[in-house]
Amino acid sequence: MGTQNLYSVHVTAQSSKGGSARHEFTAGIRTIGLDTEKIDADNRRFRFVVNGVPIFAKGGNWETPDSIYGRVSDERYETLGA
Repeated sequence: MGTQNLYSVHVTAQSSKGGSARHEFTAGIRTIGLDTEKIDADNRRFRFVVNGVPIFAKGGNWETPDSIYGRVSDERYETLGA
């Protein structure tokens, strides 16, 4: 979702006893936000924006029809899956 900027990171740590360590690596920083901009008087957007690009994300939710699996018939599962 957009070009990722890469940055060189240089970290140096020194102890009070004179010891030190240095580590270098490259890191990418991305942004993610939730756009809830007002569309009209009664409605707002609800979408994610990754690196400034709005994305489509769709979810699904399945809840078991019974806590005991064996009590649900195949016909019932067919009805729920439709």
